Amino acid sequence: MLIFEVRPPLKIFGDIHGQYSDLMRFFDLWGNPSDDMKQGDIDSFDYLFLGDYVDRGSHSLETICLLLALKIKYPK
Repeated sequence: MLIFEVRPPLKIFGDIHGQYSDLMRFFDLWGNPSDDMKQGDIDSFDYLFLGDYVDRGSHSLETICLLLALKIKYPK
């Protein structure tokens, strides 16, 4: 069992299941991870994705590529 300690403020996203449109909807509703001070909040919030990035969805490749690209751009 893995245990992680996280500190607020934090945005927690449940299982995405390869649903790229759901991931984009989450970002539209609760802000996107961007360093643009007007639109993004990457300096203010940490993001935690709980897993199941690829699974049942028809856009699993797009979903995991976006999440990996965000991890590369914002490693912390």
